[in-house]
Amino acid sequence: MWGRASSGSMGPLIQAGDRVLVERVRPNRVRFGDVVLFRSAEGLVIHRVVGKRWNHGQLVFLQKGDDNLEAGRVSAAHVLGRARAVEHEERLVNLVSGVGRAMQIALAFHSLSTLALKRAGELVVRRLPLIHRRGLGRYFDRLARAVPRFFVKALRPR
Repeated sequence: MWGRASSGSMGPLIQAGDRVLVERVRPNRVRFGDVVLFRSAEGLVIHRVVGKRWNHGQLVFLQKGDDNLEAGRVSAAHVLGRARAVEHEERLVNLVSGVGRAMQIALAFHSLSTLALKRAGELVVRRLPLIHRRGLGRYFDRLARAVPRFFVKALRPR
């Protein structure tokens, strides 16, 4: 089923207005780096899976938008499908194999490392004066958002 992305939380790979092909998938077949469509309190959301674990006998995914700096958890029961392809400016990118899959894994590792660095950095930065904290936080946020743009630009088919 084709749908349109309504926000830029998955940018730069999936931008607002891009068409996304979502396929049904059993939650136990969702892999690290896959982009999944799930139901949340805010409506339908499409984000990347950066981790999964069993919690009290229930499969739970750690999900994060590529352009977001925070992550959240979603129950496998709320997952509706996995993004198979994205159409951006009339170019189709296959997300489940080849270069598209490699891009998925690279973006997932970046998301996961950004989360870890942000949390570790918060412990260190708390000791700095407030004026330095704000500057470092903005610098980190800009850098964290620039790296995915580089991946996508380098790997997206022309």
